[in-house]
Amino acid sequence: MSTFKGKRVLITGGASGIGKLMGGMALDRGAAALVIWDINQESIEQVVSELGQAAKAQGRAGRVYGMRVDVSNQAMVADRYEQTKREVGEIDILIGTHKLISKKVREEIAADVAVF
Repeated sequence: MSTFKGKRVLITGGASGIGKLMGGMALDRGAAALVIWDINQESIEQVVSELGQAAKAQGRAGRVYGMRVDVSNQAMVADRYEQTKREVGEIDILIGTHKLISKKVREEIAADVAVF
């Protein structure tokens, strides 16, 4: 049985990259609802439309929701989580793919770490 089957999944940083990929995988594996949190509203709208249309075209039941959230703002996170629960229900699976480090810090890390 799939870990995602019938579950409500929340992905932070879900409008691009790994988060977007994980959202598609959750839907492919039977998630009942996928909630995308991201800071970029335009990207949220695009990925919600794209994943929602793909799910519908493939006959998957999962619904896709999107919400602009700055995860570095604790008050906003608390507010949006309550809103998410009202709209979708309790979240079963949380996947965090957001980035909270600055470009400068990433560059410093990259100077010390081999990137593959």
